[in-house]
Amino acid sequence: DRAPCEEETVSAEDDLQERLMYHFRTSEGVDLERFCEEYGVTAFTKSDWEARLADLCNEGMLAFRDGFHVPTKTGMDFADAIGEVFLD
Repeated sequence: DRAPCEEETVSAEDDLQERLMYHFRTSEGVDLERFCEEYGVTAFTKSDWEARLADLCNEGMLAFRDGFHVPTKTGMDFADAIGEVFLD
């Protein structure tokens, strides 16, 4: 007997956003260049995300270090809020 489980189907766009959001729940953060290259993110979306990341840096939620956008201490406390910035 197998335990019942639920299966969720998500769109490719939702999957991409979830993957990006995951990075803000870790101290490693995200290398946006590499992420966009790896997942084939369009230039338009990348540009939009760069603007959102810049806003989060200006708000003190993220810092840019060695090519990575990483959560600050405050950002770690509000990781879900950071991720929600990328949901459409």
